Amino acid sequence: MYDIMSPMNMVPVEFTDSPAIIDDFAVVTSRSLPKVVLGFEIRHRYDQLTSQITERYHPINIIHVNHHDEATLIHGIEIEPKPEIVPLIKQLSGFKSKTARFSLYNHMIQEFFLSCSDNFKLFKDGIYPLNTECLHSVTNTDMTSEYIYSNFFDKNCGAAWQRTKYLSIFILTDTGSNTDQARKVFAEKNLLKLI
Repeated sequence: MYDIMSPMNMVPVEFTDSPAIIDDFAVVTSRSLPKVVLGFEIRHRYDQLTSQITERYHPINIIHVNHHDEATLIHGIEIEPKPEIVPLIKQLSGFKSKTARFSLYNHMIQEFFLSCSDNFKLFKDGIYPLNTECLHSVTNTDMTSEYIYSNFFDKNCGAAWQRTKYLSIFILTDTGSNTDQARKVFAEKNLLKLI
């Protein structure tokens, strides 16, 4: 078993075969979207153990469920978008599944001088990634990439090289999913927390 207080502090790579523990995640509901989050997509237990943001930043654990009943786990901090980014968020909130194509999204964000070249694989219905280099364009913060990678992570969660992954900005929008669908998706896991 992994001991978070072990001297080496390394998370065994075998945890990539274990599902994430979702007990402390809450389903984000339609009425609390759109939302902008700086964080990580959590795909398995390894991600969960190596992507912990220090409590100083009040991280949240959310589950975004799209209209296909596909769930995405995200660990991060909610950030307040700059007013000049709000029109982009409104455009993205209007996307429907058949029109939410990556090429269109990429064109839209380029008009705002934003990019997702490092994390385009995270693009999904209702989840629109941006590179962390866009942080100063998206929100008012004095954090630099160097500061984030030096201070943002819980140092007890994995070796330093394990914590260096693709931190992303996510614009989360409603895709027509609702609270009943989220309950259905997670009923077998007894996860009914909603935000």
